[in-house]
Amino acid sequence: MSKADTDSESFDRCYRLLERHQFDRVFEQPVRLIIPPFTLLFRENQLGYPRLGFVISKKNVRLSVGRNRIRRQARESFRRNRLKLPGVDLVLLVRRDIKSFQSDQVKDALDKLWQRLGDG
Repeated sequence: MSKADTDSESFDRCYRLLERHQFDRVFEQPVRLIIPPFTLLFRENQLGYPRLGFVISKKNVRLSVGRNRIRRQARESFRRNRLKLPGVDLVLLVRRDIKSFQSDQVKDALDKLWQRLGDG
């Protein structure tokens, strides 16, 4: 049994997109899901569990403190919801208008993304 088969709610390396070719595969033929301030690109994988990667540009979120905060929020939200998600590779893009969102609004948007992905 692989680590991904367990019901642990941790965010281990097996749940992350880490290498460029993994991101490139998603960018080649993505399915898009847009819920401001996020765009979620995803593509089915053969692993049977979801993996998550981030693209948060300095142009959209200037300070590293802000980019890291968004990553932490997204990881936590993903970690709590990943058992409901299909086997897909996900790339979370952060849009420029995130500056106008409060922390609880960001959390709600992430929860909506996972819910829509899990439903469809």
